[in-house]
Amino acid sequence: MRLIPVLIYLLILCPAFLKAQTLTYSQYSIKDGLAGNQVYSICQDQQGFLWFGTETGVSRFDGSKFKNFTIKDGLPDNAIIKVFTDSRGRVWLIPFNKSICYYYKGKIYNQQNDSLLRSINFKNPVLKIRETESGSLLFFSFQDLLELKPNGRLNWISVLPSHFFDSRITELTPPEEFIIMDSIFTFRNGQISFLKKTSPTAISFRYVYNDLEIWLEDNSNTLIINSEKRKLHYSIPFPIINTITQINDSLFSINTVKGALLLNVCTGKIIRHLMPDMNIASYFMDNESNIWLTTLPGGLLRIHSEQFRCITSDPSGKPLSVTSFFKKKNGLIIGADKKVFELDANLKLSPVALPPSIDREVTHIDQRNGKFYISAGHLLFVGTPQLGFAEYNLFGSIKEFAFNKENNPIAVTSSGVYLVPKIKPKQYPPIYKGRTTTIVIHNDTCWFGTVHGLYRLGHDLVSHWLGDLTPELQDRITAIEVDKYGQFWVATAGKGVVAMKNNRIVYRINSNHGLSSDAVHCIEPDDDGSIWLGTDKGVDHITFSGGQPNVSNRLYADGIVSGFVNAVASKGDTIFAGTPEGIFLFNKKAVPINSQCKLILQEVISAGKSVESAGIPDMKYGAGNLTIRYTAISFKSAGHITYHYRLKGLDTVWKQTELQSLEFISLPPGEYELELFATNKFNVNSDTIHLHWTVYPRFWQKGWFLLLVLLAAILLTRYLVKRKNRIEHNKKEQERSTKLRIQQLEQKAMLAQMNPHFIFNSMHAVQEFILDKDILSANRYLNSFARLIRQTLDQSMRPYLSLSEEIEYLTTYFKLEQLRFSHQFDYEFIIQESVNPEEIFIPCLLLQPIIENAIGHGIQHRIQKAGGRVVVEFSIEGNQLICSVRDNGLGFEAVQALKTDQHIEHQSRGMQLTRDRIALLGKSLSAPAGLLIKDIIKNNAVEGTEIILQLPLITTPNIIPA
Repeated sequence: MRLIPVLIYLLILCPAFLKAQTLTYSQYSIKDGLAGNQVYSICQDQQGFLWFGTETGVSRFDGSKFKNFTIKDGLPDNAIIKVFTDSRGRVWLIPFNKSICYYYKGKIYNQQNDSLLRSINFKNPVLKIRETESGSLLFFSFQDLLELKPNGRLNWISVLPSHFFDSRITELTPPEEFIIMDSIFTFRNGQISFLKKTSPTAISFRYVYNDLEIWLEDNSNTLIINSEKRKLHYSIPFPIINTITQINDSLFSINTVKGALLLNVCTGKIIRHLMPDMNIASYFMDNESNIWLTTLPGGLLRIHSEQFRCITSDPSGKPLSVTSFFKKKNGLIIGADKKVFELDANLKLSPVALPPSIDREVTHIDQRNGKFYISAGHLLFVGTPQLGFAEYNLFGSIKEFAFNKENNPIAVTSSGVYLVPKIKPKQYPPIYKGRTTTIVIHNDTCWFGTVHGLYRLGHDLVSHWLGDLTPELQDRITAIEVDKYGQFWVATAGKGVVAMKNNRIVYRINSNHGLSSDAVHCIEPDDDGSIWLGTDKGVDHITFSGGQPNVSNRLYADGIVSGFVNAVASKGDTIFAGTPEGIFLFNKKAVPINSQCKLILQEVISAGKSVESAGIPDMKYGAGNLTIRYTAISFKSAGHITYHYRLKGLDTVWKQTELQSLEFISLPPGEYELELFATNKFNVNSDTIHLHWTVYPRFWQKGWFLLLVLLAAILLTRYLVKRKNRIEHNKKEQERSTKLRIQQLEQKAMLAQMNPHFIFNSMHAVQEFILDKDILSANRYLNSFARLIRQTLDQSMRPYLSLSEEIEYLTTYFKLEQLRFSHQFDYEFIIQESVNPEEIFIPCLLLQPIIENAIGHGIQHRIQKAGGRVVVEFSIEGNQLICSVRDNGLGFEAVQALKTDQHIEHQSRGMQLTRDRIALLGKSLSAPAGLLIKDIIKNNAVEGTEIILQLPLITTPNIIPA
């Protein structure tokens, strides 16, 4: 067996030899929330939390988040060299100084707040801690031994046998045995007893298990293994050893400054060298069989399952950045940055000799008829390393290419789609112009993607856009593949994937259905009908059950060296994922085993106070908010946990969240039951937590109080109804008063219209007709005057007249005035098409004073007596009737200067009454109404006066009863 140590030593000194394939891992540091990067020790408590002792505090980890504890939280010292959990659920924290402390149910107990710990005073720092089968805790320092019994009593053994002096404990072995330098002693019934003498004394480290002895010679890096029963006696040189961790009867982890070496002591072989470039302080396997390594000072490492492996460097040891794959019979051809490699069945990488003009990343590879087809930048290379390569310049960055039935490549580039013939032409006319991204040829039909959707190229080389089939096909297309069923799978840059057949959409799958990301980069249809996808977060696998897709993920947390996946290939039972950080490979049939999901109720806060998490106290309504904090422990899930809950008594529907707390605000009175469980990444459910509590009503929510409120409401309603009736009665009285006022104003307006001045003028006109012996004109005038008086008396009794009746009345008035003024003016009525005179009503006798004003002050004062004109126009604007009265007299301002004092008083009174009637009309109908007088100005000259009335549009004459 002498050759074994030599071979092992060579492997240790040549870690690059072991790097061709490496296990994948996740690394945690202070950037991820770890207390410190110098991690000394690790343990797992009864609930499943992992605890880490670091140089700057203690961290507790649930698989998603770290919770850190420092001196501020009760630690005696921030540097914790040892963490240990006992059978009672306490987590003991051993600092560098001479004190100890422990964590229990959310609190750190130390010598300041715990009477038991206050009575413990070590002379030297504590080095080891163990628990015996009887439940006692043993604390070892250099020359002190303390037993803490289950009942809380202390048993000090501070005076050891004389031959113990100047010795120190080097390691503790299974319960009730420990080693002091060259001897093994047992501890039973509070007494230590000599068991046997061990091998040489000049050692710096010793570990004993049954009759197996492992020790490190002093001032040497040689580890000695000895066992009489197993007939073992050999030595192995190692780097500097920090600790030794026993994994099982024959397997030990030798934790050194150059990684952790798993040594099978029976065979003398190192079966694995973990993290050869790191200083490993300790090795630990949790209850999910995850391997954890603490490092100095690289933080914390979680080694992923052996089914996941990665290749991160090329044969020359340089970083491997993978951009594309091509599958061949016995391996893969790998496109990388400026390089191409072949990966054989033994996963050995070999470089392919390429022309020096390949100076960019290889975007696509194919091999047929003994030739390589390689695209890099704007060049397509065709040939072999032995015979050389022909170069085709396509004047655009080549993304991908496919072959038609004549075996000619068709390439998609940043400038278009090009056909590359076997004989190199001078120019390459594009089949399609524009930025293209991917291509596939199936059944002699070409499909290609662009930045704005999917196209199909017909036999006539005319492209047809398919974006109208579904919005997803209007996005940037990143990959197209055809599965075994003839379905086209199309990947997009932000809307997931779409499956289509015969121009019909079969599936739309995105992050809502379980994809790790909607940005999909590549597609790999598998022989079993499933689909593999590469996204910017990992590898997704789509399987089908009953025609429905099911999605599973392989993410960075599972060991993918980079979340961004450029290429995926399925070869046999192995899936290869090409990333910028190398190749990630795993057995597609392997399923992660021993995945656990344990839900922990951490804290319940009721009305701002933390209560026992075992239950929720009953409370009164409005006493405060209720907050429930929890976490699920599943280290393999790496934080991908979903929580499901429902609150019976409020809702029966299950809801889900990724938050680690629930808050209920102002729950109504009633009995409640909260049901809560967690689901990890592998669809493993935790046990369901049930919490019960009652919210009691306040006095004002009880029956007797509600009855009083109901009675008060009835009385208040009765009072309000009476008050409302009184208000309505007063309103009606006010309306009647307003009506009476309107009627009074109308009567005044009538009297104003039939004023003595008008009658005097009329009688004077009759006298002139008689003196001039114009008996016929006098009779006509008297007949018209009598008719006007009769119409005025009849219509004044009605509140509203139709517009046609008002026009008839005004026509009589116009004719009478024409006789009086010897036909010195004409008049005209203009009625817009939107105005129906029979269906529109206005207050009676409203316009006569305005017409009289237009004739008396507009026409009468004209310099030229003949040629006077009055125009009355009716139109509708919105919900208003607009009445415009225009004359071609001197204008409003000029006439005002000519009027006599008596005339001014009369006309002002008549117009003011008209204004009051219009204002009262608008108020009674709650509608705008008004009167406007202005000069008509044309070419900077006054050509008359216009009076504009804005009246509510009335279509019924009974708005206000007569």
